[in-house]
Amino acid sequence: MYRYTFDASAFRPSHDANGQWISDTAIEPVDVQPVGDLLDLHATAGIELRAVPSLWPLRDLAVSHRWEYSIVRLHNARPRN
Repeated sequence: MYRYTFDASAFRPSHDANGQWISDTAIEPVDVQPVGDLLDLHATAGIELRAVPSLWPLRDLAVSHRWEYSIVRLHNARPRN
């Protein structure tokens, strides 16, 4: 896992996904640094991780409660059963 640092002036907030920033041009990173083992970092920070067989129940709950959320990679999920 790596942390990429970019010049923030090239980005603007996305109107389609709350909390995401986008750029209309290709951006080169200013710096790239390894951050270590992602699972260890989550455990150290007290973040609970779950492995689930499907993302669809979480997506359905988020939309039904009008949460501000983003599941931009949902197209990579298994199809809904």
